[in-house]
Amino acid sequence: MDHNPIGSCILDQSLLIRLSKLWIGPIGPDDIEPIEIALRSILVYENIFYSAKPGDAWTSNEVERDGIVFDRSMEYNPTAEIGGSNLIYELKPIPVGTRFNPILNTELNFLGKRFAVDFKNEVERAIPSNLIYHWQYLEFLDTWYEGEPDFFPDSSMWREEHPERMDKETFLTSPDTTHAVFHKGPLFEAEYFVRAHRMGYGICSHKPVSHMCSEHLFSKWPNHLFSSLSDEFKMEARKVCGHEISVPLPPILSLVLSVAKNRMDIPDTIVSIRDEFKKDRRQLWALLAEMWYAEKYSSSVKVLQSLEKAASSIYKSAFPEKFNTLSIALDVSKLSIDGIASAADKLLQIDGYTQNVKAISFANRLSMNIRRKLLNQFTIYKKHFSESEIEGFTRLFS
Repeated sequence: MDHNPIGSCILDQSLLIRLSKLWIGPIGPDDIEPIEIALRSILVYENIFYSAKPGDAWTSNEVERDGIVFDRSMEYNPTAEIGGSNLIYELKPIPVGTRFNPILNTELNFLGKRFAVDFKNEVERAIPSNLIYHWQYLEFLDTWYEGEPDFFPDSSMWREEHPERMDKETFLTSPDTTHAVFHKGPLFEAEYFVRAHRMGYGICSHKPVSHMCSEHLFSKWPNHLFSSLSDEFKMEARKVCGHEISVPLPPILSLVLSVAKNRMDIPDTIVSIRDEFKKDRRQLWALLAEMWYAEKYSSSVKVLQSLEKAASSIYKSAFPEKFNTLSIALDVSKLSIDGIASAADKLLQIDGYTQNVKAISFANRLSMNIRRKLLNQFTIYKKHFSESEIEGFTRLFS
């Protein structure tokens, strides 16, 4: 292995396809979250490996028990999505013969139980209740399992083979209407993800299998660095948007689109922003390694506290609340302990968020970029999206 898995991620092929809609188009509401996941990964990970493993739920192979993982990434060429931009040089296939050590039997048993019950329940909840034909259920599950946004029942390959009418309950209970997602394919893919993650790789995927692994088995960092920013940004963006904007874009996507001159400039803009964070990214991974492998627990907790403070302060540092200086002066002028304490608390609050992000250079640079470069949501929409694309977002609430 010619690279360190720590600081590397495996980026699912389906995310690259979604990402390419930013410049190829058309883009829709279902693309936004996967694109944000892809952009976060490109920003925060040192090495980015794309993966075409393991195909769909029908063709997933059992993970080899000797540690050599079957992966078709060498057969997939992302040039069709990425084009001739510099972004193509940031992506690499997983090296042939990469070995992912087997995971513990206790973890395998945990996965087996989760997928026997929880994943099956998730599948059942995901199936729409308005499907009519057997082939529509099969087509939906094919696209849902792959994390794909597009569901075209009229063009399904299943249409001629399974034309019979069927309601949801019959599909779920009849032994003649099974689908591969109810068998071992998803479990094998989950094992692939977990084995790669236990070696140190981050797993960047929008697939339902990945979501379940992320919730129960994956490390929370570095993705947790974006959590508070995303939540606060979404809440505040809804407040400042006018009636024309029905779906505010998430922060990293908003940053990229604010900087890009036009849609064809987006791939190189992504690379430019990634390059800007190179030194900060390296320092972040050094901190994460220190937290994970420190000899003393107290040392790990110290790093964790710095990371959590920085993560929760990115948005507040970028857009600090403005305090009335006259009010602070009046508090001090009272010449009472309570008045002076109140003024001191306000001043400390003003400075606290800034100091928190300055302790983690990645968080500090992200906060500064958002403050200085971010455009208004309405401006971003008009700058990059076509009228038909904007209408597609608006129809969600019409």
